[in-house]
Amino acid sequence: MQRAFAGLVFVAASLTTACASGGGGSNQIPPGPPPPSRSVAFGEDVNFFQSNIGFSNAPAILALAAGSGVAWLRTGDGGWAADEGTQGQYQFSLLDQLTAGASGAHLGVLLQIGDSTPSWDLPPGANTQNNTIAYAPADCTGALSGETDCAAFGSYVKALVENVMNLGVRYVVVWNEPQNLDKNWVGSNNLSVSQLADAYARLLNQAYVNAHAADPNIEILNGGTEILPQALLDILEQYEPGPALQNAITFTQELYSNPLFCDSLDILDVHVGDHGPLFSKEIVDDSERAIQKCNGGKFVPVWVTESAYSDIQAVQTQPELEAELGTTYTSGDSSQQQYLLDTWHALESDPNVVGIDWTFVADPVYSGNPAQDGAGLGIVDSSFNKKPVYATMQQMSKCCS
Repeated sequence: MQRAFAGLVFVAASLTTACASGGGGSNQIPPGPPPPSRSVAFGEDVNFFQSNIGFSNAPAILALAAGSGVAWLRTGDGGWAADEGTQGQYQFSLLDQLTAGASGAHLGVLLQIGDSTPSWDLPPGANTQNNTIAYAPADCTGALSGETDCAAFGSYVKALVENVMNLGVRYVVVWNEPQNLDKNWVGSNNLSVSQLADAYARLLNQAYVNAHAADPNIEILNGGTEILPQALLDILEQYEPGPALQNAITFTQELYSNPLFCDSLDILDVHVGDHGPLFSKEIVDDSERAIQKCNGGKFVPVWVTESAYSDIQAVQTQPELEAELGTTYTSGDSSQQQYLLDTWHALESDPNVVGIDWTFVADPVYSGNPAQDGAGLGIVDSSFNKKPVYATMQQMSKCCS
């Protein structure tokens, strides 16, 4: 429900506590508050499907991630469609290569799955020429002989976990941001938002049951669905007209009132995007309260798998961002550094949080349009040169791991 930064997302994370001071490059960052007594996972997103990265550059990206002090890699191999092009026939060779590469860089794996539906489980009328759209599987929505049990995805998850359980995979994130109904969880047959939310809850439950059947120690996360505070929604509604935002809100509210969703999580995955230190903490706390209201008061730890801020002033000074953050973070590189420290210090102080991730390691190629997806968010630029914020992240990891 935040401004979208990418389609399929990959994360590297290091189990650390927060650094009490930071800085990077020539920009000196003032010290933050003292670190908490518990450990929190720090992370970075790596999107291998960015045009300037690709899997041929995986060794360089893995080295950059490891060099910044991280110890976990969240990654994917193209999704379900790539892994099971023919029903019941699994192709995990690319996933195995990525896992081996991560291991060679001394990185564990947190795995993003789903995010694409194979052709044999697509709903009628799906646009098979547009690979930027992910459809809700037909056997989750009744579009395939009336089936709604998502059993095909469950079988896939079981096979996948059996394949990776001895390869360092301890976390599985199920389908990125399904509340984006125009891109990530497209329906058919005039399904309502409520019906689509119910379909995702069934899919998540199938993943949870089958993953734990294969490996009782696996941890299942949702794909970044969160409750936004009303004050933030009031701002977003001014700058994001049209049905997309309201549909996302309705979808997420439906999820958080569905016991099948609420009882199918080991860790709650929340995306805070570029909403800053105040709203990010409120997003975490509102989401935790909602999940406990739904599951009977059971605590579910929160991993913030997307937090981000651009170093490009044209992005930093967009009216929507200034409406949320004021003019505190509008000075380019140093503001990106300060934003990271302020937001992560706020999140790490929250007892609900067990992990925080930054989006991305590498910038996508920037066209000059400040509204471009992901512009300036990386800790290295699009040619893999380290930006000042890289040293800030590196110093935090070194001092606190």
